[in-house]
Amino acid sequence: MPLRQEPAPTADPRVEARENCDRGQGQACLELGEMLRSGHGGPRDMERAAMAFERACDRGVAKGCGAAGLLYLTGQGVAEDRPRAARLLKQACDEQVMQACALLEQAKRREVGRRPGGPPRP
Repeated sequence: MPLRQEPAPTADPRVEARENCDRGQGQACLELGEMLRSGHGGPRDMERAAMAFERACDRGVAKGCGAAGLLYLTGQGVAEDRPRAARLLKQACDEQVMQACALLEQAKRREVGRRPGGPPRP
């Protein structure tokens, strides 16, 4: 009986995560986003991290919604977009991602404290 060979591991974990994300695996999109955000396995790329997190969100991974929301809230690697951030954070919060709920509440408090046309109040 011949020995069964296991597939060779992919040298670049980003390649495997990207391929699985492209196949519709939301968890792989989340993992890819984390690698891109942290610089694991290559250079940091916040813009691509945001895209990967949103793909995870679109595939039903609530943590991806929260991670993308945080990047849009803070403008890390993407243009700051508070309405988009609020939508993504709410989506994650609705799925019991508590960190997203806390960020959403903080963002709401800051918006209430903003002066029209001016910077946020301290």
